[in-house]
Amino acid sequence: MIYYFSGTGNTKFVADFLADRLGDEVVSMNTLIKEKKMIDDRSRTPVIFAAPIYAWRYPLVVENLIKKAKINRNKNVYFIATCESQYGKTDIYLKKIAESISVNYMGFAALYMPNNYLFGGKISTPEQTEQILTEALPKLEKIAKRIQNNKKFCDKDNTPAAFLMSGAINTAMYKFMVSSKNFKVSDQCISCGKCEKICPMNNIKLVKGQPVFGENCTWCFGCITRCPKKAIDIKGKTEGKRRNVCPDYKAWMIKRNM
Repeated sequence: MIYYFSGTGNTKFVADFLADRLGDEVVSMNTLIKEKKMIDDRSRTPVIFAAPIYAWRYPLVVENLIKKAKINRNKNVYFIATCESQYGKTDIYLKKIAESISVNYMGFAALYMPNNYLFGGKISTPEQTEQILTEALPKLEKIAKRIQNNKKFCDKDNTPAAFLMSGAINTAMYKFMVSSKNFKVSDQCISCGKCEKICPMNNIKLVKGQPVFGENCTWCFGCITRCPKKAIDIKGKTEGKRRNVCPDYKAWMIKRNM
């Protein structure tokens, strides 16, 4: 079983690729979190967790979900991350989580994907997205084969101060930065409710047709990136910035092979 969390589509692309190659099923952790459900896995296949890197770790909400997971049958668990460049010591934190829920840690792999993250450098253009996805395919194939053969993998980020980035800096980011208090909605909003529907944290409510933000944001930026009218912004940070959503895997493959 493949469990994924995705705000802008990169990790869903990876999960769908692996499901296609492995003949497995995918489960959205966004939906589990939104519906306040736990992971109670009874599948015969290895469990695969896939999530993006937020401040050199899995998103905190994803880590917390996995810490409460019940893996009842196949105890082999793989962890995969999508990122634009660095991932710090994500593998160390995930190995500790695996040990805490008594599963076999089968390793960590990181995939470099298009930059869709509004606080992380230049957003990928369509041309860059196409190139990056194409370049990711060989590693995805290798990951799928290793999982099929029940083999471990272990990527390492040797960036200086990686422990600091995944530790103190990650903690500080969640404490001082992760918030939706500066989110704003322009008069381009058409009250479609898409932002409320896709928010995994139930942090958005439509009040008189306008999105109102609570205090439980995880900075997936799905609401901003996927708004059909680009009506949501972070004041002073994202106005005029390109939005980029990763293509759907199956649609992308069909187009690519035409």
